[in-house]
Amino acid sequence: MVEMLIGLLIGSLLLAGAVGFFVHTRHSYAVQNALLEAQENGRFALEILGLDLRMADHWGGVEAAEVSGSPSVTGSGACTAAWILDARTALRGYDGNTSAPLDCLSNYLPASDVLVVRYAGTDQLGVAKDADGIYLRAAVGKRGVLLGGSDSPPADLPDGDGTYDLPFRISVFYLRTCSSPTACASGETDRPTLWRQTLCKDAAGLNCLVGNRLSAEPLVEGIEQIQFAYGVDTDNDGSANRFLAAASVADWAKVVAVQTAVISRGGEYDGGFSDLVTYSLAGGVVFVPSGDAVHFHRRPYRTVTQLRNRGRG
Repeated sequence: MVEMLIGLLIGSLLLAGAVGFFVHTRHSYAVQNALLEAQENGRFALEILGLDLRMADHWGGVEAAEVSGSPSVTGSGACTAAWILDARTALRGYDGNTSAPLDCLSNYLPASDVLVVRYAGTDQLGVAKDADGIYLRAAVGKRGVLLGGSDSPPADLPDGDGTYDLPFRISVFYLRTCSSPTACASGETDRPTLWRQTLCKDAAGLNCLVGNRLSAEPLVEGIEQIQFAYGVDTDNDGSANRFLAAASVADWAKVVAVQTAVISRGGEYDGGFSDLVTYSLAGGVVFVPSGDAVHFHRRPYRTVTQLRNRGRG
């Protein structure tokens, strides 16, 4: 009997040790997976933003001031058709606030910045164009006009050598309090997400490679904060002399670089961990996790993107 009890005790201790090891290993795996997720999402967000920023103000060999046209597009609130098609403002930033700086942005994450980028893509369109698309007919060194897919080009920009048809792009980058494609639940902040307003075929943010309706599409989950600072060329040498917050930029045509800072958060809640770090972001903004958010692992990322269609080269 004694030997049996001793055996049971030893077995229980071994089982408890195995269970404890399993729980610890599982927790470690979840933490490492959350850190990896935060790392991948942060880098992916910067990559997406960088792709559009490097294309900003590209109009197929035409100066922005020479781009005209007002094809039919559907906007929302202050994001009107004229605002969407404003090629002369190829880049525009908005500082974060308690409410969305643009009323066409729903479920906006307070205090996060908003970035608007406009340009013409580089994929030349063929003769047959999508009727719902918006494109730029451009003659290098001359002028360009924005047209709908079923519109006829003007007489001075006929089909043929020397003219190009390029897709018109607008990207309004912002953060929402959740990743849901529909309305976020009241107070839902579990998955802050980088979203983009762009021209799509429908209001649901689908078929966004071509379209004439400003709609929202989710891009990257877990982006908890985003801030921008804008490199202004004050002496016309093609290089940024100083970086400013959006409210301090007097002439957006002088912006030749953009500094982007993001905080990427993993999706695993870790009650035994508290993130008490003060994160310094672009534009002098700081971010301090609070409430239950301190129990998530996160990673900060920062980069500077040169606007290759402005400045040197």
